[in-house]
Amino acid sequence: MKQPRDNIFYIKNNNIVEVDEKLVQRNTPWLLNNYEDDVWKLKPHIHSDDNSRYTVNWNIFDINEYIGVFNRWDYWKSAAKELAYWIMNAPTNKCKTTSSLANFCRSIREIYEWLCFERKCFSLSEVKQEDITSFIEHVAAKKLTESTVLNKLIVISYVYSHRKYLSESFKFNPFKSKKITALAKAYSIENGHTPTLYPQEIFGLLNHALKLVKESKLTLQLFDKYMKIHSDTSMAHRSMYLRFFKLTGVKSSDLQRQVRALYGAAITIILILLAERKHELSLTKEEDVIDLLNKDLDILVGLEMKTAGTITGKKTERAVIQEVKDALNVILELTKYTKEKSRLETILLKLPFSHSVNGTGEKSFYLTTNGLYMVLRYFANSAKFNRVDLRPHMFRRAYAMLWTWRYEIGDLEELRLMLKHNSLNFTQKYTDDENVWEFMGKNEQDLAFDLLNRAFQRKIVVAGKMSETLERYSRIIQAKSTLLDAVTIADHIDDIIINTGLRVVAHADGFCFINHTSLENALCRTEGIGLDPVKRKDTICMKCPNFATDNSRKSYWEKRIKLHQEVVESSKNEQLIEGSKQFIKKAEKILKDIA
Repeated sequence: MKQPRDNIFYIKNNNIVEVDEKLVQRNTPWLLNNYEDDVWKLKPHIHSDDNSRYTVNWNIFDINEYIGVFNRWDYWKSAAKELAYWIMNAPTNKCKTTSSLANFCRSIREIYEWLCFERKCFSLSEVKQEDITSFIEHVAAKKLTESTVLNKLIVISYVYSHRKYLSESFKFNPFKSKKITALAKAYSIENGHTPTLYPQEIFGLLNHALKLVKESKLTLQLFDKYMKIHSDTSMAHRSMYLRFFKLTGVKSSDLQRQVRALYGAAITIILILLAERKHELSLTKEEDVIDLLNKDLDILVGLEMKTAGTITGKKTERAVIQEVKDALNVILELTKYTKEKSRLETILLKLPFSHSVNGTGEKSFYLTTNGLYMVLRYFANSAKFNRVDLRPHMFRRAYAMLWTWRYEIGDLEELRLMLKHNSLNFTQKYTDDENVWEFMGKNEQDLAFDLLNRAFQRKIVVAGKMSETLERYSRIIQAKSTLLDAVTIADHIDDIIINTGLRVVAHADGFCFINHTSLENALCRTEGIGLDPVKRKDTICMKCPNFATDNSRKSYWEKRIKLHQEVVESSKNEQLIEGSKQFIKKAEKILKDIA
């Protein structure tokens, strides 16, 4: 028999109101149709998104496959809707947007479909740990990205953590002894994030985009002539194309290709130079851009929704240079005809010769995700770039990586602010990239060699646990060589790097020296993950056998000592004070060693 649960309360107009724990409010502001409907239409979080992103189908697509098979989908469908409702509405919920809810809903349906048809579970209360393990193994076989796997694991955890709101739930905590993030890492495809654009590719694409925008006058003039001809509704399309060709000597198909490439170029410039999220650019208003172009302003006002934590979003301001202004002006020119027809206030709209009807027959004038991918593809083709399909997020990651290596990591807090990240952990995720060795380019690939070379020639003093290993390498080289010159040292360093697979990862506080065997000894290592950026802190690095630092990080350690000294002087927590004193003692030794 189900045990009675505590009553649920919420605050309304500063009054505490008791709510029936089983009561699902059928009229909810984030759902545009009825709760009982098998196809939910969620209220769009970002109005420029395609409506399909906010459509959730609770039906089974291939139900015929299950004819004659144990089938209690009506029960599981009802349970799925209930979980989705409370993920959004529970007082403790962390899901703030309908775009996130839509992703959760699709994961709920997938998980419950597996439990119903594959595991033949009668109800949620009869699900066992082996059923959950079976689903996780099924997910692992699909070779999904870490974020996708994490989404599914979070949903599984919600079935237990939201049990006080649900009519029925798991009788056990499926992840009681396991960290969900570690599981997601272990059961996802390695290096499954958005592919990395390397520096030579970034600058090559940027240069090509700048060239297209700078030389856009002729394309825009042809575009205006094309639209003028097509405004004559008495002519058939075939006649319009012929008339345009006779007038300009340019095929309509060629112009459309040039216009799409130009649109993609303008968007590329903005994404690379401003590191904006896709939706932030999509929500940029025409009036703000016109203010920027017509007035003596260098600040572009925007709206950021992903990290805002609110339905309305938060205002952003980004400093812009002339190249960005030129790109914005091109976008206004290319979308002015759609703007006139749609009366929409944002700048990223479909081109006038693009299909503007969605699957339901409703007209849509926004440049949706697929439309954005298309113009980026035309731009990439014009740049003869085909290694990977261009995606908006690549430019944002590239911006972060270039910043990181340009300044040898430097202060990631500044980068966090520029990327509008809520947490430094997200910024560290951007810069601790699996492909970072290839990304760095030849100059940065020499970092490991350069550090070892300077250390062995006594040109720099290295502190940290790794300094003992470097000192041992130095003695070995001296013992093997009668003449210790630069060439001899270089040869030995090459042997060390090649034979041990040594790589060096730069951070704000120093350097991680990682090879085939030292990874196991890293103090920031998590089983199934490897080097875990979430665990990486200077207090841990100081004790790590793979860590070293030199005089170039002096200011970092001085700043950290100052912060810990403030804790010693102001805190009343004896444990914190003692921890800060120990940190100061070790950090001062590092400063002394590298002085």
